[in-house]
Formats: sequence, C-alpha cells, structure tokens
Amino acid sequence: MSEPLGMAYEESLKNALRSVNPEEQLTEANIYAERLRDKNYQLARALDELLKRYTAMVNSGDCGNWNPEADECVVKAKDALASTPWVFAPYHGKEAP
Repeated sequence: MSEPLGMAYEESLKNALRSVNPEEQLTEANIYAERLRDKNYQLARALDELLKRYTAMVNSGDCGNWNPEADECVVKAKDALASTPWVFAPYHGKEAP
C-alpha cells in the first residue's frame, strides 16, 4: 500500500459515507472492515511473537529469575489476544490460519 494505512482506511470510510447508493456503501464498508481485520491479524501475530521472545528470554535466566507469566504486561497481552478469537486462535487452543 503506497499511502499510510490510516489514511487508506479513512479514505475508504469517507467513500462509503459519500456514496448515496446503499450497495456502494456496503462495498466500501466491507473493504474497510477487511483492511481492519487484516491489520488486527498482523498486530496479533506481532504481539504473540513478542510475548514468546520475552518469556523465552526471561525463562532463560540470562536476565534474572522471575516468572514472566505473572508480569502485568504479559497477562494483559494474553488477555487481549484471548479476547479476539476471530483474529488469533492459539489462545483458544487452535492454530492460526
């Protein structure tokens, strides 16, 4: 995508709102929703990878000795991933698509 992602989403939404034809509005809204779904999936994958690296680093003992699973940031990140099963399934016992 050549323009910043936020601007592309904003433009899709503006196009949907400008359109008088309900079918065109629905098409633009679906495009907008698909882009958001794709970005949410990318963010979830990145957060999952970061969690794996962080917990592996802490569990290696090279950075001290504590339980990373009890860290508030780890708990919040896992809760965020678990609350969006349509985005990222491993926190629900399934593999990602």
